[in-house]
Amino acid sequence: LRDRMQYARRKLLMQIGDGEIVFSVDNAKVIQSLDAVPIDEDPQLQQQRVRELLQRHELFEVHRDLLLSDDVVLHTDVVLPLATEANLTQALTYEMDRHTPFRAEEVFYSWYDLKRDREAGQLHFKLYVTPREAVEAQVERLKRLGLAPTGVDVASSDGPLGINLLP
Repeated sequence: LRDRMQYARRKLLMQIGDGEIVFSVDNAKVIQSLDAVPIDEDPQLQQQRVRELLQRHELFEVHRDLLLSDDVVLHTDVVLPLATEANLTQALTYEMDRHTPFRAEEVFYSWYDLKRDREAGQLHFKLYVTPREAVEAQVERLKRLGLAPTGVDVASSDGPLGINLLP
């Protein structure tokens, strides 16, 4: 049962860079590299190679995450009043330009490592932000291959962070 549950939690990870789309699978925190498809390859050939890859590794029904490299994602420590936790997304929409050089409508964002300091009445977390335009272009490229991502995560030295930058 445990093996089947881990099998069900698998994710297809897709990372675009250096002229290719690199595919790997996250098997419950064990990342296995699969294959890479050149970006400039004929679109029909790309689609065929992707279908074969998904079929060979039984990845048609799994979550698909676009992985962004850490260097295209701004991360900063944020402290807000504890009362904002109930509507944190809304609070960040108003506060985004105070914590980053962007307005909320210009970026995709998420937070990680949320800690509550009840004594001080503060909420501490790491905010991850990336410009929408670049991510939307990558998502469109993947959609043309039949690989619409269900999430956008950030690659770290230990694997994906486990966040989703998509709203």
